[in-house]
Amino acid sequence: MLVGRKMGGYLIAHRLYSRVVELRQLTVADVPACMKVAADRNWAHSDRTWRFLLELGTGWGVFDGDELVGTTVVTSYSGISAISMVLVDSRYGRQGIGGELVSHVLDSGVSCLYATPYGKPLYERLGFHSVGKVTTYSGVYPRDGGGISRPAEPADLPFVVALDAEAFGVERAALWEGLMACGSVRVADSGVVASTLTNGTTMIGPVVSRFAADAIALVCDAAARAGQVKVHLHDDWVARHVRARGVSTVGSSCDLMVRNASDVPGDRSLYHAPVSMALG
Repeated sequence: MLVGRKMGGYLIAHRLYSRVVELRQLTVADVPACMKVAADRNWAHSDRTWRFLLELGTGWGVFDGDELVGTTVVTSYSGISAISMVLVDSRYGRQGIGGELVSHVLDSGVSCLYATPYGKPLYERLGFHSVGKVTTYSGVYPRDGGGISRPAEPADLPFVVALDAEAFGVERAALWEGLMACGSVRVADSGVVASTLTNGTTMIGPVVSRFAADAIALVCDAAARAGQVKVHLHDDWVARHVRARGVSTVGSSCDLMVRNASDVPGDRSLYHAPVSMALG
């Protein structure tokens, strides 16, 4: 439980050690420590991913002395906040730290997140409910199909942002500016796909398209000559195509969960894959 406030952060009474740990805002200087906590939980995210998240959103960390032992990041869009990177060092697990982290960033607005089977009970206790599923696929993609897209140019940004806002429900111009700056974005007449290289794997997403067939082609274009790829898919039809090409599932499906709303906003029939489970 929170027991007080101090300069730059908050204090939490930690039941296991009968001592007080500190909750404070993360900065890019904390990225190496964030990666250490993530590695402890087998959560593979690169230095660049953490920096991108902390530039777009606000990170909070729990510190025991000088050691970071828990993290979360909240990315606020107009009308909805995406909560991610809820990670607690295994030595401090099941002591309420994850709950305190999430509770700290919640407000009266709408929040969404992706929950693993392990984390889902915690989020249900905090008022979230499931509105969908996402399954992760990883492998080497065959070099067939696609051919409908071209590299995005700065002049394409208004089209990309408008289509994404229709699908996701809120405008995310800063996100797409960042993806164009540090990743690869391809556009077609009916859609857009982004990809980023993380730890030797090309992460594909978002995939936004008015037609499922074009979404498949966009995935093909993003995966062409990419080597190892990974994509999180909402769309069963696109997922069947991916499986048919020998790209297999990774782990269990995760729940898309929302709080303070009956469902996530936007026309999700256009939103075939998120940018990541961290950013929605």
